[in-house]
Amino acid sequence: MGVVLTVPNHADVAGAVGAAAGSVRQRVMVSITQPAETKFRIHLADGPIDKSSLDDALATARIAAKQLAEARAKSAGATKIDLHLEEDIKLVPLSSNKDLFIEALIYATAKGRAI
Repeated sequence: MGVVLTVPNHADVAGAVGAAAGSVRQRVMVSITQPAETKFRIHLADGPIDKSSLDDALATARIAAKQLAEARAKSAGATKIDLHLEEDIKLVPLSSNKDLFIEALIYATAKGRAI
């Protein structure tokens, strides 16, 4: 064909750079505190929400964290989003059947590929 092949400098890493640039990762943290004995406060971007039980507060925080992480990933251009949830619940044992709640941190990570 009579054509001279020109390979740019660092062409061997071009695929890796494109793969890294095409990935999206968003991580969100939602915290829960206890301002009163029967009140669990979920700290959200739109403002706090109070629940009367830790189980209700955890369920609400999990849903909110997942929704926010997914929305942020979509906003960044991600498709085929994979969600992962982590929890750090801090309790101090007071007796064999009673714990003191300190704080709960709910982390949601949304990963996807940007097209």
